[in-house]
Amino acid sequence: MVRSEKKSPLFSKKYLMGISVNLMVCTFGQMLMCAMPLLIAGGGHGIGYSGLAVSAFSFGAVLFRPITGWLASKLPGRKTVSFCLIFFSVSCLVLFCSPPLWLTIVFRAAQGIVMSIYGTIYGALVSYLIPSDRFQEGMGYYSIGVPAMSFLGPALGLVAIELAGERVMFLFLAFFTFAAAFICYRLDVRDEPVTPPLPKGETNLFRITFAGEAFFPSIMLMLVFVAHTSLVSFLSIFAASRGYEGTTTFYLLAGAGIIAVRLVFTMIPFRLNEQTLIIPALAALGVCTLVMAHLPQGIMLYCTALVYGCSLGIVQPGLIADAIGRSPPERRAAATATYYLALDLGAGVGGLLWAAVARAGGYIPVYYLASVIIFTVMIILVFVPALRTAAEKAS
Repeated sequence: MVRSEKKSPLFSKKYLMGISVNLMVCTFGQMLMCAMPLLIAGGGHGIGYSGLAVSAFSFGAVLFRPITGWLASKLPGRKTVSFCLIFFSVSCLVLFCSPPLWLTIVFRAAQGIVMSIYGTIYGALVSYLIPSDRFQEGMGYYSIGVPAMSFLGPALGLVAIELAGERVMFLFLAFFTFAAAFICYRLDVRDEPVTPPLPKGETNLFRITFAGEAFFPSIMLMLVFVAHTSLVSFLSIFAASRGYEGTTTFYLLAGAGIIAVRLVFTMIPFRLNEQTLIIPALAALGVCTLVMAHLPQGIMLYCTALVYGCSLGIVQPGLIADAIGRSPPERRAAATATYYLALDLGAGVGGLLWAAVARAGGYIPVYYLASVIIFTVMIILVFVPALRTAAEKAS
């Protein structure tokens, strides 16, 4: 009997520190993504300004994303990420001082810029902390942060505002983001650029930064996130207008569903390819979005939240894996930047779109239209494979 080789230890102190920083940053970013529209609307400003608060962050990230590839090839990774987190901490202190609306929007855009740099560089830093024979498993645990905290973060934001008020929440975010910056600076990784220098004579930053092979799944991911923004950023305002108290419960259970499904797929090897589950998961997302238009209570709320979380935990990582898997190894960093661009655009477009729809027809049409977008993505993936082939040839 041949004994299997012993795997290298994964959960070292430095790896746990690395993923802890990412969980903290994802949580804090999503707390603000939910809280800022609610606070702006509660301050007497219109729903359009609430949507602008969401979109300013995302469009700041989008506009700066092509430059992050160049920065990643020039600046030391650990110090750059630490600086980004310190800036985020300082900006939370500015928000604590209740600045005028225009300055709030400016700082949200600036936060989007520094978080785009953080997102591009930090994943590469964490990859240095993972043993090569457990790389896929290690990155699987690391990648849980973004989808899970897209719900747990808003839940914590709502609880913090309810219990302590927004000013205390901003102080909390400032302190712990600074702590995350300190932990990041102390990480035991080489402090050098995380991507190789750009080819000599190459001037097209867009072609270097983004991968054409990843465009089709990234576009599908962007549309899903446009719909997803209707729940992350506008459900709290919708619920407040109706006196509904199930928003925090929905966020907590949906986040638990995402964590559960990602842990299952990370820890247990399945013969069933995760990609085959994307279509039924999209159908479930569409149905759950329709149900949330009617603000369910009790067992219906619990089931809807869990199913939505589990479904998103399949769709988002599945499309991301498709984007990276279809790209050659030397283009996977560019594929990562491509799907991050899709996430940023989805949140930015969603913020403006749902604010306009809510202002024109109320909140219920927001969720009807969001479900239509999700079902459209499902139909494209099922019935129009020619679009994928055409997109790949064009890229």
